Amino acid sequence: MGIEIPTTKQITDRNVANFEQRLNQTVPQVSKAFYRVLSAIEALGYTELYKFGVERALQNLALTATGEDLDRIGSEYGINRKPAEPWEGQGTTQGIGGTIIPAGTQYVSNFNQAIYFTIASAEVVGSTAVFDLRSQASGNDFNLADGTELTISQPIANLDDICEILETTNFGADRESDEDYRRRVLNEIRTVGGGGNAADYRRWAEEVGGVRRAFPYSGKPLTIYEITDSLPGDRTVYVESQDRSPASSALLDEVRDHINRDPVTGFARPPLGEIDDNLWIESVVFVPIYVEVRGLSVDPDVENQVKLDIRSALTEYFAALSMYVEGIDFAADRNDQITDLTVSTIVQDVIGAAGGTASGIAFGVAPDTYLPFYQLNQGELATLGGSVTYV
Repeated sequence: MGIEIPTTKQITDRNVANFEQRLNQTVPQVSKAFYRVLSAIEALGYTELYKFGVERALQNLALTATGEDLDRIGSEYGINRKPAEPWEGQGTTQGIGGTIIPAGTQYVSNFNQAIYFTIASAEVVGSTAVFDLRSQASGNDFNLADGTELTISQPIANLDDICEILETTNFGADRESDEDYRRRVLNEIRTVGGGGNAADYRRWAEEVGGVRRAFPYSGKPLTIYEITDSLPGDRTVYVESQDRSPASSALLDEVRDHINRDPVTGFARPPLGEIDDNLWIESVVFVPIYVEVRGLSVDPDVENQVKLDIRSALTEYFAALSMYVEGIDFAADRNDQITDLTVSTIVQDVIGAAGGTASGIAFGVAPDTYLPFYQLNQGELATLGGSVTYV
């Protein structure tokens, strides 16, 4: 059962009863009676102590700990929170041969107006210079797509002011949230790794910055398995990026490298018999879920806000769904099926809170095609497809 903190009044009444027992007389009912005032003052202190004790108890459990307390629990199992990381990549620009671009040269992105600087000096060879760039700040917001243009902050003679991104070598990432970090810690506590099993593959893949979740399966990807029988040693890992989107090819390559080789020791990690040719690193596929709300009746003054709240609630619900990996996922946390009842409950709760009603809610994986339930398959996650339809 949960921990129940007595109310301040309950503690006050208990203190008064203790005084009456010790004094062998009744404390006057007047609110300003000395022992009643003292009981109330002490009750305030006891309430704070109760809350402190409960908070400290919760911070000892991986299920409920937060911040530094969760970090300490994770470190005991060798799972460290992923720090915020800057974006790194290669840029190119044009100029006169022999022109030097000093290390620390600043560029401003025409996309997000953030500052990027050259990691090392570079020279224009022929008429082209290629150099490494790093974002000044860390986080998802500073990632750049190939082809993005940046403008130099202080022009350099014989060098174009504009450079273009060639490729990303390291994705920027926010500091790992308590929610995502807790999931990795609980995975480590609940599973047994070793010998390059599925638990190891999930742990290794999710250690990579920019990866939110990874789902390891034995065998080839389903698209290949339909054509060719799977062989012993075939493994597939599906990757979801930190911003809850399909993983890029660069991120998939980084996950592959991290699985194949320990970045600390440099030693190969797969056990005897498992080779890179039998390893598939795939991005998750997001299945769009379409929702239709029928007969919405709500106060016109709040209708737009209700629709925004419905979209927000559905987006959060679909983001929490996850394919189930037999053998390493905790059965009690299984959450891989969408039902019309669940979708309807989420939408009706939002509408009901605004005093409105709806005659029905339906969902499907294609517009105007509705299902009683949908099971997430291997490699699939769910996302809200387009806008919610109202009829």
